[in-house]
Amino acid sequence: MLFKLEFMFIKTWLSQPLDVTKLNFVWLLDVFAFGLVNLTGTGLASMASNRGIASIAAFASLLALSMGSFILVIKLAYLIYLQIKSSKLPDNAVHPAFFLVVPITCLFGISYYRIMLYLQTWFSFDVKVSSFFFITFSYVITVGWAIFTVYLLSGYYKNYFYKSEYSPTQWAMV
Repeated sequence: MLFKLEFMFIKTWLSQPLDVTKLNFVWLLDVFAFGLVNLTGTGLASMASNRGIASIAAFASLLALSMGSFILVIKLAYLIYLQIKSSKLPDNAVHPAFFLVVPITCLFGISYYRIMLYLQTWFSFDVKVSSFFFITFSYVITVGWAIFTVYLLSGYYKNYFYKSEYSPTQWAMV
């Protein structure tokens, strides 16, 4: 279902002209959905007591995890490129969307960790080093991005946040 929606999105995106200057970090919501689906699937794979169910969940999750990671890297690189090229930050209502990277990296890091648990449980792989790497790397990225975003948006918090109307992008900070 998630792949179908993603391919419909790509078809629509490629068939209509796109104003790339209006893209912002809200564009990462589909990657967030991939992270949530992956977390559920890898949870099934790592905790299932039936090898068949665990293997099916791991295979499907690994496919979605690979696709989601690829889309995340492409979109994030492009958004950072657009932001560097831009002379200013986007509208105030969109500023909290910069925080969407934080839960996405946590979801993907935990999902990769759970795939490692699946490999350890069913194939007796020694995954201590790789599991430590995935968890540590994802949280280093998360903390680094959160600190960078707070610094980048400090003016927004001082001058606009408390006086502003509710904006759906503010959920990114939660």
